Amino acid sequence: MKYLFLPFLFLIGIHFTSNAQFILERENIAQVIKYETELHSKNEGFKKMQVSSDFFHGAQEKLDYYPLTFKRTDDTFKPECVIEYYYSSKDSIVNAIVYDWNIMNEVSNLKTDGYKLEQQLGRKDEYIAQYNAVRAQMIKQLGEPSKTEDILEDKHGFFGKTEWNLADKDVTLTVSFTPRLQNAGQFKFGTFRVRLKTDWK
Repeated sequence: MKYLFLPFLFLIGIHFTSNAQFILERENIAQVIKYETELHSKNEGFKKMQVSSDFFHGAQEKLDYYPLTFKRTDDTFKPECVIEYYYSSKDSIVNAIVYDWNIMNEVSNLKTDGYKLEQQLGRKDEYIAQYNAVRAQMIKQLGEPSKTEDILEDKHGFFGKTEWNLADKDVTLTVSFTPRLQNAGQFKFGTFRVRLKTDWK
């Protein structure tokens, strides 16, 4: 099944992202902290991460990264946006930013928090609307995308992707939604996420 980027979905999504603001110019980490503080974001400190080599330009596998992480507590879409700022320890310049509306950010233990995944099952249209609204905002700020994959349904769920390949950065927006939870032993899993990633060259 294909989901086109219809105007009424843009309007629905704009309701959810009315407070969303994105950094699209390269900054240093001090500027980022000031920016997020002014937005009343919650500073969640540094998060230990390992990423794939294609996650951002120059990324290395099996290397520990410690992005500075914030939560947009004023976000009108739930789950709230969690932002990871990957930056160079040499000069504090940001190399990549990930904006993640992901229910797994609110699940610390599947035994106690697994119900949060089940609560997402009926929210497909909301996640798609959120994706479309962020996409519309990026088109306004960056121009027409370099590549778009329409939101399609396969055996795993719904997935859509939009890319902007610019002279100084690559920007990638994705949506993933699982209409049915999958069993793994005594636990159930699913993917409910909208992600915007900016990667400077």
